[in-house]
Amino acid sequence: VNTSSIVTGEQVEAASAVIEARGGTIIINEPGSPINGLEIQVSPGAYSREVNFDIAYNPVESHILGDEILSVSPVISIENGSVYAEEPLMVTVPASIPENHFAMAFYFDEATGNLEGIPSFSSDGESVTLVTTHFSLFTLFSIEKDSLLKLDIDTGFTVGEDDWNLLNAGSYIGPGGYCSGMNLSSIWYY
Repeated sequence: VNTSSIVTGEQVEAASAVIEARGGTIIINEPGSPINGLEIQVSPGAYSREVNFDIAYNPVESHILGDEILSVSPVISIENGSVYAEEPLMVTVPASIPENHFAMAFYFDEATGNLEGIPSFSSDGESVTLVTTHFSLFTLFSIEKDSLLKLDIDTGFTVGEDDWNLLNAGSYIGPGGYCSGMNLSSIWYY
């Protein structure tokens, strides 16, 4: 697959599993595989019925995101019939993350080459655990923390224009204001 941002190799099928409505865990146990140790934790009530998971990956051969950004996992495909979970799922992705690097997971759109960040729960030198309610193609990248701080990142969000048009004066219940709610809702609507 050759797209505008990532070039991958041939897809490798890794595993298939069925998770019942009561939840469960899928762990890839394939020594030598780049996704050996990948774990999907499904809490009870996340799905109202059993869901089939098919897991595969494509090795990343190259990308055009810059020399300072390292690909630390293959592009991973988790197919579950496009079923959204009612509860967040925890997915631990194995990766060899260099010391003093920040690693993050990204959804990858093959058609456009666009990447979209996925919230991370935790990260160490050997894995990144992310939180999601649905699956799509995704991969992990890392960057040296000092290089990340030097990047000029502009989201386009303009304070005073893209946020709330009222003061965060608070109330009897929240005398310090509704900072988290106003921030999160501004981000959501932006």
